[in-house]
Amino acid sequence: MEKRYDVVLSDYNLGGTIDGQQILEASRKNYSQDHSTIFIMITADTAYESVVSVLEYQPDSYLVKPFPPAAFFRRFERVEMQKKTFEGINNARKINDFETMESQAKSVMVQYPHFASQCLKVIGESLYARGRFKDAKSHYMLITQKSKNLAWAHFGIAQCELKLGAIAAAVKKFEHTISLSRHFLSAYDLLADAQESLGNPEAAQAAMISVLEVSPRSSERASKAGTNKYAARRLELC
Repeated sequence: MEKRYDVVLSDYNLGGTIDGQQILEASRKNYSQDHSTIFIMITADTAYESVVSVLEYQPDSYLVKPFPPAAFFRRFERVEMQKKTFEGINNARKINDFETMESQAKSVMVQYPHFASQCLKVIGESLYARGRFKDAKSHYMLITQKSKNLAWAHFGIAQCELKLGAIAAAVKKFEHTISLSRHFLSAYDLLADAQESLGNPEAAQAAMISVLEVSPRSSERASKAGTNKYAARRLELC
């Protein structure tokens, strides 16, 4: 977390209290490794293949062991080319130039249609970061009308609902996000926060328990679940 790296190759199973996916999540959340860092997951778990496409924090690529060196280099070169395509967007993100992020994402989408999903994410991120929550919500809603099962777009709507003060609507959207992707961990976090805002500590605790079933090694979430449990008990005693 204290240094920045150009490339991270991480085994998924690290044999300790955290796994490679948690390292990826933490590094992306606190920007210790920004979007220009190439993060490739190495795993022997073939089940990872079935969940990687719906993870909120996706590695840039992954390889299932065993694999020949040639397979790694092919995968690495493909990821490197993608990073170069998004270089201008990532540079704008570093300095919080969100308008440039949006304009460049639109340009990349025209030039490289196969990157449309990534570009649409960037546009939504840009609108949200600039406080244009109604515009961001409309953007995400248009995406869900065309592709109903994109968890990240439903999550974007839920975030906007929270900012717009529609907490009950946000709860429903976070729940729908989780129904589409049980590995969308931030949806559980914000669902718990939203339930607490509505005065539902038991529902907040249930959300944190559910996320711990998906990602049991998260000490931060375990602590939050414990706090919510005690809050719920105090409410019962009152």
